[in-house]
Amino acid sequence: MACCGGDGNLREEDLSVGKPRMSGTPKIVLVGDYGIGKTSLVAKYSNRNLAGYAKTTCFDYSEELIDERKCQVWDTAGSEKYKSMMPMYLRNATVVVIVADITRESDCVHANLREWINIAIKSGPDNARILLAGSKSDLISIEDVKSRCDIVNDLLESGEAIPERVCAVLYPTSAVSGDGVSELFAHIGEHI
Repeated sequence: MACCGGDGNLREEDLSVGKPRMSGTPKIVLVGDYGIGKTSLVAKYSNRNLAGYAKTTCFDYSEELIDERKCQVWDTAGSEKYKSMMPMYLRNATVVVIVADITRESDCVHANLREWINIAIKSGPDNARILLAGSKSDLISIEDVKSRCDIVNDLLESGEAIPERVCAVLYPTSAVSGDGVSELFAHIGEHI
């Protein structure tokens, strides 16, 4: 469900999406660049048809069962013009899932993850767990998937201060084949 006015601008009432956030309802927020498959991952997890999905404008919201708990899943638009709204999207998040396109060159994936980790740390709640997912694993070889997963180790060994709440594992996923999607959401379930 797209939640912006027809003009693409976020309104304060859009944040409630008609359902007030319950303090006991976990809020999962997927963030990452534009067009990398965040919406497709959620659709695959919930067994919705991937055909016909348009790029997310502003954010999409759904309720999903994760580890037998009803959760709010917020799928954010990754375009530059919406990055300034991240504090609103990340407010009260239980888990932030940073999704990166692992078909890109390793240095691009590394820089992308670093940027989104910084955004999540700066804009998200101090107690939110931050998980990392790599999308489109079906488009590259297993060796390339493994090398992209090693990026997280490189990030940790780079001397940058990465808080303990950032999970030091990159989960490779494919919304097309379904590989890794259940595992990613099971891992989300461990943190709600």
